[in-house]
Amino acid sequence: TLKEKHSKAELKKQETLYAKYQNLINVQTSSVTTLQTELEKLNQGLPTRQQFVELVRSYLETLLKTTDLIEEDTVYQELVLNLRAGVDVISVIKLNPPYDLLVDLDKVSLGRSGRTRTGDLCVPNAAR
Repeated sequence: TLKEKHSKAELKKQETLYAKYQNLINVQTSSVTTLQTELEKLNQGLPTRQQFVELVRSYLETLLKTTDLIEEDTVYQELVLNLRAGVDVISVIKLNPPYDLLVDLDKVSLGRSGRTRTGDLCVPNAAR
């Protein structure tokens, strides 16, 4: 009968739709599993916060106590991609991995907060 044909067509449509959504669920589950595995690998490679603090403290002690430029430069090369001993001018500091993941340099103020240096100290931002 016509009603049975319509019911069978509707059932077939529902089965196709179910298979489609089941496939999407499987793809998403696989993606989540892959991302969780990647996250675990990343977490294993990073030091803990305490280890990071101790490491930075030891580097700072070395920098403050040493008079040897080679030792100072070695510490700079370990931490920072583009900083060298004896160079006083650098516009942007680029940290090496994994330190770049632990510090957000965009949130660290490194300058005069947008102020312009002028010859007239009475009006500090007049040169703009």
